[in-house]
Amino acid sequence: MFLSGITAILIHSLADFNLHIMANAILFTVLAGLMMVEVKDMEKKYL
Repeated sequence: MFLSGITAILIHSLADFNLHIMANAILFTVLAGLMMVEVKDMEKKYL
């Protein structure tokens, strides 16, 4: 779920300065952080 949002922001950033808008940069950072927490939880679960 988080990966699709991050991918959409990165694709849009190829054609526009999307991350120069503070709200979009914060959204990207929050989504990346949530994805990292989810990955960390999956590592704990399967290791």
